[in-house]
Amino acid sequence: MPLDGSRVRPAFPGRNPMVKSATRVLEILEFFDYERGPTTARKLAQALGYPQSSTAALLHSLVASGHLRHDARARTYLPSLRVAMLGSGWLAPRLCGEGSLPELVRDVAERSGLATGLLIRNAHHAESILSVPPAHSRLPRLPSRCRQDLVAPGPARALLSRCSEAELRQLLHRRNAEAGASGQVVLKVQDLLPCIAMLRRQGWLAAVDFAAPDLLQLAVPLHGAWASETLALVVALEASSRPGDVAEVARLVLERRAVRIPAALAPPFARHLGLQSWHTNERYQAEG
Repeated sequence: MPLDGSRVRPAFPGRNPMVKSATRVLEILEFFDYERGPTTARKLAQALGYPQSSTAALLHSLVASGHLRHDARARTYLPSLRVAMLGSGWLAPRLCGEGSLPELVRDVAERSGLATGLLIRNAHHAESILSVPPAHSRLPRLPSRCRQDLVAPGPARALLSRCSEAELRQLLHRRNAEAGASGQVVLKVQDLLPCIAMLRRQGWLAAVDFAAPDLLQLAVPLHGAWASETLALVVALEASSRPGDVAEVARLVLERRAVRIPAALAPPFARHLGLQSWHTNERYQAEG
């Protein structure tokens, strides 16, 4: 790909059938594959021959969608793990292979027989970037391409295990401001901090999905899996699952994480492989 502002583009007879913005998004991603590192909007616009204004708009949209990460201090952009996971070897596994993260997800899914996936943090939300279906159709599935609030009760809280108390309070304040404007329930810091403290000690949490009351999601942070991203592995269970069964699945995930991503298993998590289950949802805890 030339970097002098000129581009070689395919010639189409008559009117170009391509949608310009869609084509530019793909060319931006291909540019990053060529560049293999962070780049500025100015450099990208010059390399691809785009107007500066439309380049900035496209980059802003890709950041908002979670496909790019923006370093405000350096004013650079870099593809996120969501881009790296596209295909993830399933299109041509013999040619492309698979990384440790897809292997970990499929390993847990095969050993447990349960639906398993990955959550990634995108600003103030959590998004699903990979999901493996359960072994049997009667078992619950994970929501497809879900977007969750980080601080609301649920598996997304697993992405907050390394946040400081100041950052947690800031996230909660922002969420409550938006919730108050839309009539949603306001959350208290007293409900969030103990949850995160237990997550840090135990290394996992489980919560009933309020959008799907029959679904219990077990979430385990994946520290060390990808330096620039915040990730969690999620497993779908029935909300009626016994606490002992949930704890057994949690032990399986922690053990497989230690095998697939050795740097991820660090104190104090290694000392808590045998802990009893803990749930962020009081209704489930009472029923369990």
